[in-house]
Amino acid sequence: LGLGMPCGGLNPWVLPDPAAAAGYGIKGGNERPRTRTDSVQSVQNEPPPVVKSEAEWVTVMIRNLPNNYGRNDVVALLDEQGFLAKYDFVYLPIDFKNSSGLGYAFVNMVSHEAALEVMNKLGGFKDWKVPSQKVCEVAWGNPEQQGLDFHISRYRNSPVMHNSVNEEFKPLIFQDGKPVPFPEPTKAPRRPRMKKHARIGCRSPEASDQEDAGAEREGS
Repeated sequence: LGLGMPCGGLNPWVLPDPAAAAGYGIKGGNERPRTRTDSVQSVQNEPPPVVKSEAEWVTVMIRNLPNNYGRNDVVALLDEQGFLAKYDFVYLPIDFKNSSGLGYAFVNMVSHEAALEVMNKLGGFKDWKVPSQKVCEVAWGNPEQQGLDFHISRYRNSPVMHNSVNEEFKPLIFQDGKPVPFPEPTKAPRRPRMKKHARIGCRSPEASDQEDAGAEREGS
């Protein structure tokens, strides 16, 4: 699933293997995605996998966003399209070298019905607030990477939550349509270690398998 990002279409959080790119983002429920683990830190941050049935899926990946869209632009887009209070988590990975988005975001909807609605409403969207020829696509997240509890568990101790990281570069959670503080970490997040992809030259902190898997899928 091509996502149209800068820096060669790969997520610079970690250094993905392009051969694994087909593992993330599912248009329907018949394909089993592939995932991989790239670091001990990722494993430590990983909540126990719980594979949910398709009827329980609520996390989507919004792809082909303009690269100068930030997290708050994604939030504004969702609200403008009628999804206020229908989502409770938004995260847009960033190329820290250029402080620009990578062209995709993870969004957790409050119900399966709301997830289906956002897929139908934003699929094919192209009325961006900035000049762009991109056409939005929306795909399901991995079955084992679904739900607000999963995302909180994954990110609360992640390097992206370190106090040196710009607030808009961090994941955001919502309650009744309003941002609320992210739950406190259970241990101090380590300072991000900037990693450089030899091929694309992007720099950003290491994070989790979800960004990795998403980037791999985006690079296909």
